[in-house]
Amino acid sequence: APVYVAPLPPEGPSVVVRHAWHGGLLSPLTRDVFRRPTRAPVEMANSRRLRELGVPTTEVIGFALYDAAMGLARVDVVTRYVRDTADLGMVLAGLAPAIDCDAALAATLDLLALLARHRVLHPDLNVKNILLETPAGGAARAMVIDVDVVTLGATSVRRTMERNVARLVRSLRKWKQQFGCELAEQRIAAFAAAAIACTPAEAA
Repeated sequence: APVYVAPLPPEGPSVVVRHAWHGGLLSPLTRDVFRRPTRAPVEMANSRRLRELGVPTTEVIGFALYDAAMGLARVDVVTRYVRDTADLGMVLAGLAPAIDCDAALAATLDLLALLARHRVLHPDLNVKNILLETPAGGAARAMVIDVDVVTLGATSVRRTMERNVARLVRSLRKWKQQFGCELAEQRIAAFAAAAIACTPAEAA
């Protein structure tokens, strides 16, 4: 679905406005209607909590609900616009030449370590939910997005890493099959092993 970028007056930040849609097998039926209060308040709260923990993610600054049939609602979510970004899928498919693939994967490893340290489990961690930011003159930084589904403090550090890595590796293989990006199976396996190897120690 299209998203919109607009500046907030007067002299406010630029924001991204996106309409929320269901995913999954039932999405042709459920489309864009949700039970109130929708997932937007959870996404906003999770965004704030993650940023407080130091986990890079986009800042959700508001949302708007619209009445739908049978007491349901549609929702638009507003996030602060981040310049010079591309998702990991775009990088791997060669659609973001300004971002080096090795640098993107290294930044993703750093993100996985942060998620594990704070025991943040993302059950839909895929190549489209990792956003690579490349500030001018700076190294690539990976951000996690679509955080309405994350669970904070749900399991151990190691188990968090294992489950996040497993979900992301499945997405990498699917992306490779669909788009033919140059990411050999040996490289995917090496990435997964490197992630597991950099699992932070459990907090005392």
